[in-house]
Amino acid sequence: MTIRLFTKTATLTLLGAVLLTVGCSSTPRGLAHKANRPIADAPLIVQSLEVQTFAREVSALSVGERAFFASSPLGYNLEVTARPFYDNALGEHCRTAQASLGLGSKVFAVCQQSDGSWRYVAPLTDGTEAQ
Repeated sequence: MTIRLFTKTATLTLLGAVLLTVGCSSTPRGLAHKANRPIADAPLIVQSLEVQTFAREVSALSVGERAFFASSPLGYNLEVTARPFYDNALGEHCRTAQASLGLGSKVFAVCQQSDGSWRYVAPLTDGTEAQ
């Protein structure tokens, strides 16, 4: 009786593994999936001229280049290090940058809108990253 119970358990386990394998192999893989671009342009975000100027100047930096800003949306006397460009989900050309703030830093972004203006994108969190 113990052998029959073991055999039934082993058979059911094997059958479950086969069904799982067949089911997974027939599921389409995500690697061949192509994401669609958004159809409509993102609405323009209007920011002050000072913030737009800051965003444009950050966008003009070379990757790895550091610049000092007397004032910015993040505060005063800020050192900014430019990071690489990327395209966001709205189709905007963006770049991340790291702002040094005393003992920590914050990562923010600037993005070029459909009208050619640059906008500042605030950090996702209020906390600072340790350097």
